[in-house]
Amino acid sequence: MDMVKVDPAKGKGQIGTLWDEKGQGQKHGVDGGENFKSVVFYYPSEFLTSISGSFRSLRNDDRRDMDMIKVGPAGKQGRSATIWDEKGRREIAQIFISYDCNTVYSFHFLFYDEYGNLLSQKHGSEDTDISSSFRSSMDGNSTILSSIAFGTNKGSYGPFGNPSSTNVKHFNFQIGNQLTFGGFYGSTSGGYIDSIGIFKKKTTKKTRNMDMIKVGPAGVQVETSWDERGRTEVAQIFVSYNHDTVRSLQFLFYENDKFVMSNKHGTNACESFCAVTFDYPTEFLTSISGSFRKAYGYCILSSISFGTNKGSYGPFGTPTADANKFTFKMGNYPSFGGFYGTKNHYGVESFGVYMKPITTSTIHFKDPSVKVKKEGVQEKK
Repeated sequence: MDMVKVDPAKGKGQIGTLWDEKGQGQKHGVDGGENFKSVVFYYPSEFLTSISGSFRSLRNDDRRDMDMIKVGPAGKQGRSATIWDEKGRREIAQIFISYDCNTVYSFHFLFYDEYGNLLSQKHGSEDTDISSSFRSSMDGNSTILSSIAFGTNKGSYGPFGNPSSTNVKHFNFQIGNQLTFGGFYGSTSGGYIDSIGIFKKKTTKKTRNMDMIKVGPAGVQVETSWDERGRTEVAQIFVSYNHDTVRSLQFLFYENDKFVMSNKHGTNACESFCAVTFDYPTEFLTSISGSFRKAYGYCILSSISFGTNKGSYGPFGTPTADANKFTFKMGNYPSFGGFYGTKNHYGVESFGVYMKPITTSTIHFKDPSVKVKKEGVQEKK
């Protein structure tokens, strides 16, 4: 029948899912809520005469259902497993672990949000003294977490339990050094943790197109150009060189939960070769230096060195007396945003980097093991 549509009350959001209950009924919203109330009308004699309410700003904790990549789980859920989920709780202050020599019994997580600290529920057994008969009765339909270790940008913790016990299957979740952790999830069976996984915030094409500062290039750009903008997570750098020429550079990046090899930038000539392997994901680039020389009318990268928050690599090649030197200092934050340059038939012709502008999250990621002298030279503590 004909009806008058009254404009909806709105918050600030402009994008959402529209719903219309003109003559039908479905659930609208998300699952959750600590309280539930069924409002029963004296139908058909009672009917609505007014509706009032309020909107509030969306907090970070409300975004627990944002799109994320589900990694895992490792282990195997039992037939009657209890599922637990800490999706969206990504700022961790503490992890509490109950374990013995061959079993991890339970986890507690202390998360941090804009309102303060929030302690999760205990995931696992309330009692570490679980009889071995349950373990021996397992028939392959379930598993037990026997050990776990955690890595951060500042160090590693664990293993807790025994990773060397018999009949174990190892797992390794690489999260990366770009603050992409999005929460834990898992399951318990009979008081044991039988599976665990993590959430990661999705990376999109916007990452490679985000605003960045273009540093350089050092050298002269004439020949074939190449660009690795937005590829921020470097696990390895492969350098082909001789005594006064860097023949080629190639990079192993970590993108979308897998390692990806770049194209080779330079020539196929290779008198000497070195694979620079970083302690990924906790090690990141903080500086790059090197030199260029002129030969036969061409510009050639004659040496290069890489500095990280954990050490230095190189030099590869040797600067000649007439070489032009360069230094790119990115600081002790993970602000590296990618490589770019040009190549000719001698090797690398020019070289530069992208840098991401510093954000609040980047500052929180700062590695305190690197300090800066007054003149700007970095050194390890």
